Amino acid sequence: MGLNNLVRSRGFRNFMAKLYGWGASVVILGALFKINHYPYADLMLIVGLGTESLIFFFSGFEPPHVDPDWSLVYP
Repeated sequence: MGLNNLVRSRGFRNFMAKLYGWGASVVILGALFKINHYPYADLMLIVGLGTESLIFFFSGFEPPHVDPDWSLVYP
């Protein structure tokens, strides 16, 4: 199975959807810890932004979105 087939698979799309949600929640928690001056705020922010960098790395392998031909729907 090549990389092209892997990124077009349903499992990869489900993984990316979950990764977006998990990454956003970790970043928000890190920002909350930092704003409220909670202990380990620096660590939470580092983990959150590291997670976001991994998300951007994986999203670079997603195929581009193809828009449908709207002239077929709305003549």
